[in-house]
Parts: sequence; structure tokens; C-alpha cells
Amino acid sequence: MDVKPLKFLVWIGSSKKDLKNFPDEVKDVMGYALYLAQIGSKHQDAKPLKGFSGAGVLEVV
Repeated sequence: MDVKPLKFLVWIGSSKKDLKNFPDEVKDVMGYALYLAQIGSKHQDAKPLKGFSGAGVLEVV
């Protein structure tokens, strides 16, 4: 099996600190969505972020 390195994750502003304050259930979903993005996949609740067309920027809703 070919294992690829995870894509780099960039935290903007207080986003990482803010995520740590969410309920555990939300942190689990967000963590999994971020992991999927890092391996080149997409969470079922992720959609392209408006204003970043073509940049591959997703938001999880």
C-alpha cells in the first residue's frame, strides 16, 4: 500500500483555539473532515467556500 504524506494544514487567526472550545462531538466531525481534506478527499458536509473559486478551499457546514 502506497502511503502519501498528509497535506499541510494552515490555521488562520484563532481558528484552532476556537475549535478546541467546541463540544467533543463537533470536534470529532471537524477533525475527521480536516483529515479527509489532508488526504485529498472531501467530507460529505464540505462545500467550496465562496470567494475562493478555483483555490480548492472548502468549508464544513
